[in-house]
Amino acid sequence: MKIFLVEDEWLHAEDIRISIENLGYEWVGCSSEGFDAINQIEATSPDVILLDMMLHGALSGIAIAAHIKVKFKKPFIFITSMLDDDIIQNALHTHPVAYLTKPINEGDLKAALLKAKFLIQQDVDEPEVTYTADQLLIRVGKNLKPLNKADIFFIQTAEKNYCKIHAQDKSTYSVKKSLTFLDDLLASQQFFRVHKEYLINLAAVAKIDEAEQIVYIQDQPIPIGSNYKQGLYRHFNIL
Repeated sequence: MKIFLVEDEWLHAEDIRISIENLGYEWVGCSSEGFDAINQIEATSPDVILLDMMLHGALSGIAIAAHIKVKFKKPFIFITSMLDDDIIQNALHTHPVAYLTKPINEGDLKAALLKAKFLIQQDVDEPEVTYTADQLLIRVGKNLKPLNKADIFFIQTAEKNYCKIHAQDKSTYSVKKSLTFLDDLLASQQFFRVHKEYLINLAAVAKIDEAEQIVYIQDQPIPIGSNYKQGLYRHFNIL
């Protein structure tokens, strides 16, 4: 992972360079001035930018961050000598990966860079989902992988605006879509939302435990929300 630093204090810049190299990352350069930093970032194409929030000169660190966000779409980490509440509020809209205070602790730097690396991987590998009549097309990197709707066993909310699609072959796909969106996308008699966090393929139901209010998809237990119970039962002929 390539790191670029925007810092106008030479001693801090040198300490950070040493820490970056100690952590096994590639140092690709440093600039102490805003416009020069933007040009060098474009020339070196780093993966992550470390950015002094209180940079002196025509462009502040926050202004550079906004430019990075729009033009380069690169993750950046703010570094600062103090965490002033007003300054932090002004910086929030730029969505930095983290804030680090000087002198930079190598352990804190490591954690921030690992978070940035994770975000980069999510951006590259994060699938998106579209559909045809019988398939979902899941975007993984630059490829579209078809997944038959019939092969989806269940979909689970992973975190805010993310879901995991669990397929018959045990593969899973993390997609940046809400469960409500996927419920609407798959709208058919084949799928039913049994819980605020679960959408199931009714054809994959192995059994329903009425006492525990659990539906099994193969051997996977999935809770049945009280608000969804009667709707689920209406999909079956109960003898």
